Amino acid sequence: MKTIVMGTYTYIPDAVLKAFVHIQEHFPDLKKVEYDEEGNWLYYNADGTFPTFDGRTDWLNQSLLEAGSDAAYSVGYPVCYTLA
Repeated sequence: MKTIVMGTYTYIPDAVLKAFVHIQEHFPDLKKVEYDEEGNWLYYNADGTFPTFDGRTDWLNQSLLEAGSDAAYSVGYPVCYTLA
């Protein structure tokens, strides 16, 4: 899996960054997102756990997350974006 560190001069699609920030607004401890070969995403907290939504998804912008996945595809799956 290709790993790209956010905050470096490496190209990061704008839609990937927007999707990450969208989730991070609700989970400030967010550390990374992985996109698998099928375009599915998986977000991780700094301690390696997954954010717990507890059924609270009314704020979730699915279109924004899908746009992030589509943009990650342009870089090539599988790919991991992580904070430095």
